[in-house]
Amino acid sequence: MKRSILLLLIITGLAGCAAHYVMPFRPQQLPPEKVMVKNYVLNLPKKVTVGEAVVVHKDYIVSKVTGNMLMASNDFYIDGREFGSIKGKKNDTVPLEGTIVEEGQEYYLIPLQQKPNSLSCSLMINRDGYYAKRMVMHFPGKLEVVIVKGWDAITPQDTRFTITEGEAVVDTTAGFTNFELIYTGKNSQSITFMYREYTPQDMIRAAYTQNLIYDVNSKSIRFRKIKIKVLYVTDDGIEYEVVED
Repeated sequence: MKRSILLLLIITGLAGCAAHYVMPFRPQQLPPEKVMVKNYVLNLPKKVTVGEAVVVHKDYIVSKVTGNMLMASNDFYIDGREFGSIKGKKNDTVPLEGTIVEEGQEYYLIPLQQKPNSLSCSLMINRDGYYAKRMVMHFPGKLEVVIVKGWDAITPQDTRFTITEGEAVVDTTAGFTNFELIYTGKNSQSITFMYREYTPQDMIRAAYTQNLIYDVNSKSIRFRKIKIKVLYVTDDGIEYEVVED
């Protein structure tokens, strides 16, 4: 450890005016993503039982930002020597400490074990997700850091770390559709359904529900834009086709 510190002190002395600083990671906006989910195909017969959704219809846009973790492409091992090592599996995540710019290129930083008031180390990951064989040494009480090159710290060397995604947020300005129609049963006079609608603020818990009742002999039923052709109905289930949506 003393030898490493002595070497780094020499490097620091030779660094001159080539100063480097760790910057906080700032999440970046990702391209909008369209969500389109239907549990049916128009004019294709389908059968469900009581309590199951006859129609599920979701159509909206979500926006995402990058997260603050990096995900591994495969099993890996990071040999951090006296700074601590990391062993992980495929799809495991490691913290994204911050970023640093060297020679006009921005790098992500994976921190190794860091102890208060002692020299610490982080690995530099290029924007393609690969280890750049460069490390950042942090000196206690100093904003400036030192970059050390040539350390083959990651095995296998083709391990790729991709930035994770943050929580998706529905873009309410782009329109929003999220509802389902559930078959709830049949008696001698009627067949019944429940309509459940969800809001952009809560896509799991129903914000609005409505019970729907139709004549038991109905050959087709309509609710809003949805038109359903009834093929066969029992106390336990319904066979149908969605013909309009």
